[in-house]
Amino acid sequence: MPGSQRVALDFAVINALGSSHWQTSCREIGGAAAAYAQKKRRHLDTAAHCQAEGISFQPVVFTSQGTMTKEASSILRGIAEAISVAEGGCPAQLCEEIFERVAILIARANSRAVTRRQQPRDAGVSAASAALAAHAVLSEPMDVC
Repeated sequence: MPGSQRVALDFAVINALGSSHWQTSCREIGGAAAAYAQKKRRHLDTAAHCQAEGISFQPVVFTSQGTMTKEASSILRGIAEAISVAEGGCPAQLCEEIFERVAILIARANSRAVTRRQQPRDAGVSAASAALAAHAVLSEPMDVC
């Protein structure tokens, strides 16, 4: 697209109340997500390497508690706007649908993590069958309209 910039999106979901984030979360709402986004930019000089190649590196960080970075919100709104331009539809409604889909995906992942931790380690579930189950859950179509 003319005038567009190449962007590398790096998606992450963190537990803002986890041992490495809770103090930041206590000081500022969304602070843990913002701090993690900065960490991702610095890790292996990813942002600098991208910039050297003419690519904007943008972490898109959500928390399992329901917050996200301001940049994540802006990017999702931009995606909704681009879909609206390309396919029609109301950008606000598309944005709401994207936010709902993200929330559902995070809730599903949280549920799987809790279930996994509650099962005895010798439950007989192989890594392959767990991977197949995860794939089935993540690939099932959702109707968010």
